[in-house]
Amino acid sequence: MKEIATTNKLGTMPVNKLMLSMGIPMILSMMLQAVYNIVDSAFVSNIPENGEMALNALTLAFPVQMLMVAIGIGTGVGTNALLSKNIGQGDYKKASHVAGNSISLAIIICILFILFGLIVGALVNIILDPILIYGWIGFPAIIFQALDGGMESLIISVLRQFLFVLPIAWGFSFYDKEIMEQVAKETGLSEKFISERGEYSPKSSIFSYSFLGRDLKGASIEDYIYQVQRNIILDIAEKGNCVIVGRCADFILKDREDVLNIFIHGTEEKKCDRIQELYKKSQKDALQLMKDMDKKRSIHYAYYTEQTWGASKNYALCLNSDVLGFKTCIEIIKNTTLSSH
Repeated sequence: MKEIATTNKLGTMPVNKLMLSMGIPMILSMMLQAVYNIVDSAFVSNIPENGEMALNALTLAFPVQMLMVAIGIGTGVGTNALLSKNIGQGDYKKASHVAGNSISLAIIICILFILFGLIVGALVNIILDPILIYGWIGFPAIIFQALDGGMESLIISVLRQFLFVLPIAWGFSFYDKEIMEQVAKETGLSEKFISERGEYSPKSSIFSYSFLGRDLKGASIEDYIYQVQRNIILDIAEKGNCVIVGRCADFILKDREDVLNIFIHGTEEKKCDRIQELYKKSQKDALQLMKDMDKKRSIHYAYYTEQTWGASKNYALCLNSDVLGFKTCIEIIKNTTLSSH
């Protein structure tokens, strides 16, 4: 016991020297943390084109970071008070127990945070997603007004499930990846980033949009991409006959009378086979990828249009390419456009 007492700096070192030896590292640590936050803010604010949005995203994330820091500091302060009391009383055995209990408490708090995120996120996803997306239990139903009538020009808006693209070409300009390339050019963002955010929700839950960083006007980076895509699609529509694939084009062009909305879908088995062949995945992984992509696309569509993705009432044509075959689907679309044009 005497040996422990002689090696305990808190009990043997002069107060002034003890304050310096323990206070200076703490001060330096807090200064480095403050400098880190300043440098981080300065760095993201200087990102070309989207610096303001990035800075606001960082600002919105800061309270969450501070909540975690506050819980950690609170636990540490309580532990230090008990440690100081027991060491001052010379009860080193109890002080050792306090230190051990504080480590266990920190681990328990970490596990609780993880479980809270997983369980609450899953419950929100399972229970509330269908209600908000499909308008169940009294929520507003999604309404879409079909467009028809005589047309001087014709714009075909094609929505499709994951991995479906029809090579339509009979004097119509075709826009799919071309829109993504144009968005990337105008925003300075990578095409990979645009492909992930331009048609898909951040996560497999509509609530993922609630946790996005936003600028002073409340717009997220996803909103910015959608607005740029919208402007590009509106410009394309003014140029004449064209086929526009995905990207909420049917909703963006809803006020025009020269739009033919088409939805392409297929059977789960055939889609899985194509995904396995293209991405070299197992049947289980292919099925999960297909469901994730289709769900994220439907959530993105519902968020920006307040309509149900794939609902037959929203489209002039709904075609099952696995039942009809790609060639037959193309012929049906072609004949329909020729009769409408």
